[in-house]
Amino acid sequence: MDKENQTVQTFCDRYAVVETLKPGGMARVFKVKDRDTQLTLALKLPLVPSTDAQAGLAFRREREALDELRHPNIVQLVDSGRTEHDELFLALEWLPTCLSEKLAEGRRWAWEEFYADVGAPLVSALVAAHKRRIAHRDIKPDNLRFDEFGTLKVTDFGIAKARAGVGIGETFKQAGSPPYTPPEVDDGANSFARDTYSWAAVALACLTGTTFTNYDEFKHALSALSARAAPLAVLQECLSLNPLERPANATDLQVQLDAFHRDFTDGRPLQITVQISTRDLGELAQKLGDRKPEESVGLLQRDLNGSLHAYIVSEEERMVRLLGATLDVTCKALDDSELFRTQSVRLLEPERAEKERRQASELRTVTVDVLGPLSPTRRAANQRAFWLRLQTEEEHRSRERDRVAREKWFDCWVAVLREKDRIQKNRRLRIAFASMRSQGNNAVALCEGDLNPDELPDSLVYKLPSGRLLFFEVHRVFGDEITLRPLNLHDDELPKGPGVLESNHHAQSQPVSRQRTALENVRRDRAASADLKTILCDPASAREPDQGGMPPSFANDLNDEKRTLLERALGVNSILMVEGPPGTGKTTFIAELIGLYLRVFPDARILLSSQTHTALDHVIIKLLEKGIGQDVVRIHGERLEKIDEQARPFTLDNKTRTWIERAEERARDYLRTKAKQLGMDAEEVEVVVLGEQRHILLAEVQEQEGQLAALIDSMAEKSAGNGQDSDAEVVTKTSTLLDEKTQINELLQVLKRRLKKVEEKLNARGSYGKAVASPSAEISKEWMGVLDKSDVPGAAHLKSQVKLQLEWFTRLGASKNFHGAVLGEARVVAGTCVGLGNVQAIGEQEFELCIVDEVSKATATETLIPMSRSKRWVLVGDPKQLPPYSELDPSKVLEQRFPIEEAEATLLDILTPHLPESCKAQLTEQRRMVAGIGRLISDVFYDGKLVTVRKVTDRSPVAAKLHPREVEWHTTAALRQRRDQEMPGRTYKNSTEAAIIQKILERLDEANRGRAQLSVAVIAGYSAQVNELDQRLRGAAKPFHNLDIVINTVDAFQGKDADICIYSVTRSNDKGRLGFQREVPRLNVALSRGRDALIIVGDDDFCRSVNSENPFRSVLAHIDNNPAECAIVSHDRI
Repeated sequence: MDKENQTVQTFCDRYAVVETLKPGGMARVFKVKDRDTQLTLALKLPLVPSTDAQAGLAFRREREALDELRHPNIVQLVDSGRTEHDELFLALEWLPTCLSEKLAEGRRWAWEEFYADVGAPLVSALVAAHKRRIAHRDIKPDNLRFDEFGTLKVTDFGIAKARAGVGIGETFKQAGSPPYTPPEVDDGANSFARDTYSWAAVALACLTGTTFTNYDEFKHALSALSARAAPLAVLQECLSLNPLERPANATDLQVQLDAFHRDFTDGRPLQITVQISTRDLGELAQKLGDRKPEESVGLLQRDLNGSLHAYIVSEEERMVRLLGATLDVTCKALDDSELFRTQSVRLLEPERAEKERRQASELRTVTVDVLGPLSPTRRAANQRAFWLRLQTEEEHRSRERDRVAREKWFDCWVAVLREKDRIQKNRRLRIAFASMRSQGNNAVALCEGDLNPDELPDSLVYKLPSGRLLFFEVHRVFGDEITLRPLNLHDDELPKGPGVLESNHHAQSQPVSRQRTALENVRRDRAASADLKTILCDPASAREPDQGGMPPSFANDLNDEKRTLLERALGVNSILMVEGPPGTGKTTFIAELIGLYLRVFPDARILLSSQTHTALDHVIIKLLEKGIGQDVVRIHGERLEKIDEQARPFTLDNKTRTWIERAEERARDYLRTKAKQLGMDAEEVEVVVLGEQRHILLAEVQEQEGQLAALIDSMAEKSAGNGQDSDAEVVTKTSTLLDEKTQINELLQVLKRRLKKVEEKLNARGSYGKAVASPSAEISKEWMGVLDKSDVPGAAHLKSQVKLQLEWFTRLGASKNFHGAVLGEARVVAGTCVGLGNVQAIGEQEFELCIVDEVSKATATETLIPMSRSKRWVLVGDPKQLPPYSELDPSKVLEQRFPIEEAEATLLDILTPHLPESCKAQLTEQRRMVAGIGRLISDVFYDGKLVTVRKVTDRSPVAAKLHPREVEWHTTAALRQRRDQEMPGRTYKNSTEAAIIQKILERLDEANRGRAQLSVAVIAGYSAQVNELDQRLRGAAKPFHNLDIVINTVDAFQGKDADICIYSVTRSNDKGRLGFQREVPRLNVALSRGRDALIIVGDDDFCRSVNSENPFRSVLAHIDNNPAECAIVSHDRI
């Protein structure tokens, strides 16, 4: 090292100081040369020692912000760390010029030049920062610098703040640079709006050539601007002292600025001059049929001006393509003049020309003046203005392309919901039934064809021969039978013979409406968190979970996989997607996460949702076992029977009733205390209050009963029709009345229950209470006058308080009014995705965490209903099991620009491929299925990734004895009667398989005598086979006392399990048709239900021979290759 270099100050033995610059507010800055790269950089160090908390925080914030932001208009962070003196440092790209210096020199910009040089780059940088949820909070001319090419860069992110951070903190609440930053205290709620304010302040400075020193100067500066020369209305809105009146973020501001700028340029015609080269003119004249040179020049000019489009070929070489009606001209801007000179001229076919123009920007107010090679220069002073205009247009088109890409899924979901509306209006679901019989208060319809429980709506309609419509509520689906609850059935109106049930389109429209509301709330930033839209548009932007935070002693009984995943879920900052194959303990994980989250964050509230009641209630039961079930409120629709009995005490209605009773009791305690303080007989006062409450309730009951009677009369009239209304109109009107009837009945039940309790309390208070409770209105009224006659000081005041209490009690009559209060106190609210929308008050709630189970079984818009109410999300599902039911017509969806694969994609499908790796996880350790079954499922459906923990020795002794191999295929291939039989409605049954299954069950039942019942799931893909099995087992000679048998379709049994699962393949035919059993997810569900034994009954020869899509081949190959765990069992007779 020579003597000269020894005297140069260096940092980190790398950065040699070239110049010491003027220090800033919290930093000193050096111009340095990087000895490693030979680049000139800016080295930034704290102005005060780095032990100072505020300085350290500022440097950390700037480093974190610049690490995350990569944008051409944001200063680039080259290096960071600590110097040899343990000082924090940031090495930044060198930016030689500052905007404040230009202003100090008297520079003043016209709008078009300002927008190109400063306005558009600045708002673009802010958009990028805001999309990453970072607010700069200190935009001012000193923090806006230019590189050597004149490109603007935003610097100094020292007081920047991630909006999603926990609290803004006191440190920088008052920070900023007035008047370029607004005067309000920054509490974090409107940090983005601070930046839109600052953009306007900078714009005003540039457009007026002013360096501002106080807020009062803005008013004068605004008055000096013309609304035609600058976006005056936008500037005034941004500079409002009320942050809520400003554009909420840079994206909103950019939209407004782009709109103004396009209008501005459209109103300012511009002419550019293009000189055609001698070579290009000769080639063009030849292509045009040997035209004269002057004719070719004129034709070129007319062609370009007839439909001028353009795009930049190279910024560096200043080359541009001009597209006319038929000509394609590549030009280059000349440095020594304002001319563009042609580099090539091509003739385009009309179709090709149209395609090229679609890729370019249309320049409606630009004209081209074409000069010959030797013509003198004229009117050639607009090269820069044209270039700026073209740059702005291209940036706008690029942003529009980005917007379309970002909004793609929202546009897709809008189209899907529109298509669902169309389907419901134009194609009703029709279910043919052979007969309908009474069963208590219900009706049971024996239907034709397969019934998919997911396809069935909650409400069905039947049209009587008289034209009157009968409405039914669907209670249960089993095989080919539907159990229905009549809603408006008169005596002897039940259909005696076959008929057709139709969907109630009015009831069906409600779920779609709820999804549309949630979708719009997310799209319009009305969701609980704006992050949700950002993640849906750009999954890669999801913030990674924080590490650590789980108490060391928590859930020590869990395996390492679940503990690791729980720790990640506890620190979730945005979203965590968890894939959970069968048996991997998704329910356990969710329950443990809820317990952990509430323990670490005691003030947090959690929204738990799922597409099915079964999955939801499994979690609630787990929470009950953990002792936190009392914190749960369970939301449900009309069909209470869908909810597990253990979860029913926690329904919203029950919780609301308890809440009301507690409120009433607190009110009465208050009155008793006040009466004693006044020296009055508290007992008498309470009796008077109870008596008055009784009168109010009686009057309310009478009023509601009168409304109900009138409603029933009106309903009878509406359901019969008037000869003018269509069936659809009758359905809508009658459904509305039925909804009103249900609400009045619910209210009457509440009122009568409360009336009964009031009368019980009165009768328990001796003769006085019994007199007040007298059926005689006169006697009761006489006793009620006690309080009026009291001369005790303060009695009048107490009377007014009594009146207020009675008004309060009256309001308590409509319990739904208090749903919001009950939900607001709940630590965990649980409901199905669509079912949550049944409760209006849920839209007023916000939750810290939303957990959605079985997200792979819910459509994207169904999942958005719970997600829209929360700030963070954990989604759990399995993309390899049954997807949501869909009735979309691929051709109709394609008409709206979206392939059926996108229209039917779940959020699991959409987000998982693009989320950061730390926002994705997979459970792989399965504990439900014994080793043989687990390996079959892992190898066939999960590429061998599942690890089975259960051993063969864990099996039920009876299952192990009768079925020594964990997986058995009982084949019917040797039987003559093995073929399937088609039934009405294109469903199938197989009597031979049903007979074999009956024998297997009889052996199990006999072997399990004297032991605890074994649970056995008997499932099939077809409802006709389910019905065949049910009838055969019901007609068996001996009942199955030692087995708990459930018979159902595969779809209905998803999410459930049993000790032993018996699966009836059903299909076997000469045509090689598997039907919908060729679908891999359905077979995955069917074979992964059994814990101790999986028994498949079917024709294995047929299943091996089917040449179309056939997942059974892989299953049979695994069975053949694993004889220690699997076996083929032949049956040569039944």
